[in-house]
Parts: sequence; structure tokens; C-alpha cells
Amino acid sequence: MPSNSKVHDKFGKLIRVGDVVSCRARGGKQFGEVTDIVDRQEAEEKGVAHPPKVIYVRHTVSHNPKTLVHGEDPNIGEKED
Repeated sequence: MPSNSKVHDKFGKLIRVGDVVSCRARGGKQFGEVTDIVDRQEAEEKGVAHPPKVIYVRHTVSHNPKTLVHGEDPNIGEKED
């Protein structure tokens, strides 16, 4: 990823390769260590639609950065009822 490209999680925190991120998915959660951040220039060669995307291991999936939070608990920072 080019050094001038920056993506942020849903709370505005910068996401970097090596960070642990998570998101809610299908009634549960997914989390893992960021292995790559794909920008528009890399998207076609890596087969990623609608960049930018954050790719992380454990589930080996790509997500929109604004759906992610740092850490293994995607509920951190959510308002409680």
C-alpha cells in the first residue's frame, strides 16, 4: 500500500498493517491481524471490489475500513441501552 494512503476505523483511528481489528458479522464477530490494505491501484490485480479494503488473517476476508474497530471486540465504543 502506498505510504500516503490512510484508512481509518469507524471511530476514526488509523488502521495499519499488523493491527488487530474486528467487526460484527452474521450475528457474531470476525477479528484478525491486518495483513494488507488495498487501495484502488492494487484492487484489480488482487481481485478486490470497491476499494479501499482492509484484509486480515484468521478469516482471510476484506472489509470496508469504516466497519472495523481496533481489538477483538467489535462492541467496544458502542452505546449501551
